[in-house]
Amino acid sequence: MSHVNGSHHKGQGRLDQVRAWRVRDRQPAAIGEEMKSLQRRMERTGRRVCEFISLWEEVIPSHLASKTRVRGSRGGVFHISVETSSALYEIDRRLREGGLAAIRGRLQGTLVRIKLALEPLHDPDSERQ
Repeated sequence: MSHVNGSHHKGQGRLDQVRAWRVRDRQPAAIGEEMKSLQRRMERTGRRVCEFISLWEEVIPSHLASKTRVRGSRGGVFHISVETSSALYEIDRRLREGGLAAIRGRLQGTLVRIKLALEPLHDPDSERQ
C-alpha cells in the first residue's frame, strides 16, 4: 500500500507542476493602459474612415455622394447607406467600373469591399422628438 501512496504523491507532484506551468499569474492591466490602447485604436479607425470618406467623395460624383452616408467599417468592409435605388444602382456601376480599385489603391489599410444598402439617410427617431 505504501507503494501506491508513494506513486500517488509523485503523480500529484507532477500534476501540481503541470498546473503551475499552465496557469499564468495574470495581473490585470491598469485601466489607464487599457484606455490608452482603446484611444489609439479609435484614433486609427477615425483616421481611416476620414481617409475613406475623402476618397469616396473624389471617386463618386457629388450628386451621388450627397445621397450616401458612411455607416461604418469592420474587417475591411465599409458599409454605405444609399438614399435611392437609382443612386445605389449608379454607384454600384461606378464601383464595378474601376471606382473600387481606385479607392482600394489609395486607401491606407485593407479594403475588402464596399457594401451598399438602400436605407434612409435621416434618423426617423430624431423627427419624433
